[in-house]
Amino acid sequence: DEFIKAPSRTEMERALAAIPPRTHALMTWHTYLPDFETPSANTAEAARSARRLPEERHHHGKVVVARHFTTTPRAVIAGGNHGVVPWNGAKNEDFEPHHVLAAGDLALAHLPFRSAPQFVAKTVVKRIARIAAGRDWSEQFDRREAYDRIVTDGPLDAAFFRASAVNFNVAAAHRVDAASVTLVVDRFLADFDLRYTPAEPADPLPLVLAAIEQLAALEARARTPAPPAAA
Repeated sequence: DEFIKAPSRTEMERALAAIPPRTHALMTWHTYLPDFETPSANTAEAARSARRLPEERHHHGKVVVARHFTTTPRAVIAGGNHGVVPWNGAKNEDFEPHHVLAAGDLALAHLPFRSAPQFVAKTVVKRIARIAAGRDWSEQFDRREAYDRIVTDGPLDAAFFRASAVNFNVAAAHRVDAASVTLVVDRFLADFDLRYTPAEPADPLPLVLAAIEQLAALEARARTPAPPAAA
């Protein structure tokens, strides 16, 4: 659901070459919304017709990891790929500044939701996985609220999907009326034909069940005693 966005490969390479030595960089994370009123036939069609938010309100970037990362063994990439942390558990004051790339030179186009089935599967599978890992979302997190809406069989219509995408990663106190947001036409995907991607599933249930089955199998293996060592 993320696509490198640059005027050309030459411009992308120029922007990367301009990153100061021994510095990691951040790309703007542009949010795009498909037309939830008219579902697309496949991922490429949804991405090609999607329109961009006029401004980002979650203030997250996506990291470009510099080569010197390999010489800093304590450094880790932060959750969500939003930056490089000097060591696990480092505080904000310990972070090194990142070079911010101009959005017109190099950015990342983000299509968080491309269809209703994909939205449901992505939200439910992530929540179940986080519960299994002991890292559940807070009750105020936007995807947690979406999960609760799905579980309680609330109406999942085009207005709901648009509001979820407009307010993606935005705290409850700062969310806006999605209907008041005018989207921008700013294409990022070239014209090409898909050759191998299957059609989008019409029902998210098989994807959700497959994920639950994998988690159950992992849990079962974790509970199975190891065989005794050979004499």
